[in-house]
Amino acid sequence: MRSEFQRQTSELLKEAQLKAEAHGLHVTAMEWEWLLEFASGISKMERLLGSVAPTKADWESVFHSGLNRRLQGEPIQYILGSTEFYGRKFAVGPSVLIPRPETESLVEWAADIGNRQTAPRILDIGTGSGCIAVSLALEVPGSEVRAIDCSREALAVARSNASTLGASVDFERTDVLNDAIPDPPYSLIVSNPPYVPVEEMEEMQREVRDYEPHVALFAGRDPLLFYRKFAETLRTTLRSGGYIGMEIHAQFGPEVAKLFVDNGWRNVMVKQDLAGMDRFVVASVD
Repeated sequence: MRSEFQRQTSELLKEAQLKAEAHGLHVTAMEWEWLLEFASGISKMERLLGSVAPTKADWESVFHSGLNRRLQGEPIQYILGSTEFYGRKFAVGPSVLIPRPETESLVEWAADIGNRQTAPRILDIGTGSGCIAVSLALEVPGSEVRAIDCSREALAVARSNASTLGASVDFERTDVLNDAIPDPPYSLIVSNPPYVPVEEMEEMQREVRDYEPHVALFAGRDPLLFYRKFAETLRTTLRSGGYIGMEIHAQFGPEVAKLFVDNGWRNVMVKQDLAGMDRFVVASVD
């Protein structure tokens, strides 16, 4: 026999999905499960087994508050205040992009490179939530990791994530388009810079367009702006044999690669994510 809590939550989940459909939102069942666990403190498994009941007296109001925010288009990750990335939970908020699973391909590549280097010094440009820098600090033992961003608010989130996860990362406010790279040389540079063409703004999901920080999404009229800067200036900030890896827009792999070839970089390659889409470009220096 179902418990009262099981009955209540079953009805709430159905209500949430019906309201989302009425608002024209595509919300997965998993998102409502996350919200329910966040509100009640009870996991899906515990709920299905009927082994525990929520101890929070206001759990229903917390769920409905989150539901109403989601119906306005706010991403579930901002409502929950966190998301999973590379097997760890990272705090997120409106000042940082929500880490995407596709970016894990860049971290996996970078961790492999870093673990084959001697005394690796790693720089993350445009760190946002710190998900790349923190992941690499934890995945590459003995590495020295520095992360830069132009946003003070983003750096505050990144520092908090590093502290919570026990990662040693040096953070510094730097505008990579106008300021000098701090404390070179590095053996590995990684970046997920702004690369979405402004022309795509109206085509984007409103969760992204209306809530995630535009400064971290759009590179102005030139979606290759940051890659052009990197290709022209970052060779001298790398040690001999050092590498750079950058996430890219899937449409611009060949164009980004050409920028690096034309500026004398070596071993320039476009790499794909698990879905087979062009996802990042890597290159090295002599």
